[in-house]
Amino acid sequence: MVRLLGRLQPLAGPPPALTVEVVFDGRPHQAVLDAAEAVDVSFAGAGANAADREIAARVRAAETPRGVLVVSSDRRLIAAVKAAGGASQGAGSFLREWVGDG
Repeated sequence: MVRLLGRLQPLAGPPPALTVEVVFDGRPHQAVLDAAEAVDVSFAGAGANAADREIAARVRAAETPRGVLVVSSDRRLIAAVKAAGGASQGAGSFLREWVGDG
């Protein structure tokens, strides 16, 4: 989790940066929260697919869902995001395109 946040930090840097939000399943981890810096991190709590449900709900609640890009390789989450009007990109593709590796 901490490594992922480190890789995402440059995207959330000074303007015109992106708003980068990461939702993890489970309870908050202090090391992850400490590593967050410019990335908005939250934990969806326990339960199967808790983060996926939280992400889909955020897309549905977004003022402009089409401006939301969800990075995931999970087919169910991708379907829920598209149904809510959001966009999705696979994790490997995202890392290659935006972070510079995969």
